[in-house]
Amino acid sequence: MRADASEEIEADAGGGERDAGARARLRVDGGVRLRVRAEDGISRAATLRERDGYRLRTERRAGPAGGVEALLLNTGGGVAAGDRARLEIEAGAGARVRVSSPAAERIYGADPTADLGPARITVALRAEAEARIDWLPQETILFDRPSLERRFEIDVAPTGGALVVETLILGRAAMGETVRTARIWDRWRARRGGALAFAETVRLSGAVEAALRSRAAGGGARAFGMALLIAPDAEARLDAVRAAIGAETAPAAEQAPRMLAAASAWNGMLVVRALGDGAASMRKLWARMLPALSDAAPPRAWSS
Repeated sequence: MRADASEEIEADAGGGERDAGARARLRVDGGVRLRVRAEDGISRAATLRERDGYRLRTERRAGPAGGVEALLLNTGGGVAAGDRARLEIEAGAGARVRVSSPAAERIYGADPTADLGPARITVALRAEAEARIDWLPQETILFDRPSLERRFEIDVAPTGGALVVETLILGRAAMGETVRTARIWDRWRARRGGALAFAETVRLSGAVEAALRSRAAGGGARAFGMALLIAPDAEARLDAVRAAIGAETAPAAEQAPRMLAAASAWNGMLVVRALGDGAASMRKLWARMLPALSDAAPPRAWSS
């Protein structure tokens, strides 16, 4: 995959000014910042900054409305307690950008004897007038005893759009992994035209395996997914999204769900929530649903 020529490319391994004590405690303080702009209807990477193990590779998709395809890489191979990452994607007026990843992200278990604090990841997305951002990484896999605080900060102009698809996997079933305890804090805040449009905070703490067996909580699911679409045509896409979900997602009443999903739309937004038994079934659902959400096929990275 080739990289577009850009006005500014910067790699900074230092991560800015930090006091000596903080530097000693942090394993990684990294991230990326990408700004895409449109000229004569063609989107190009204008600014690209990479720091401390995080990399972006970009190319322009075919066609005048194809936009920029960006692939996010964490060369460290995963995220551990004490790590920090800020991932910023900006689409200027009329620009289009889609971000995916070549592999699942991994959140490793925290050492209870170490005073490192949680891993903290911030995803900041900004779409200006007539712009569109699709945030489509592969799933995030949690190992036993993860400690993670994750924030989504989404800012969309009234005529812009953003699609965010995220999946959490509780251990790799094929490897016999189980997430018995965890500390997960997921905070979503989305603004349209500067006004708060969507807010949600999810916390999983303590003996999550036992708690999620309850039908009122997870029904035995190992995978949890959400898609949030904010766009002028979001509500008009609801019927197509529900059709893509399909009847096959309905579980037998006495069984843990192989896949259970539902969609709703209001105030220029569309939300899909899904429970599943693992990464493969969840990815299959998103791949089937993506054309209804974005008029585009899934990223090539999803099938690699």
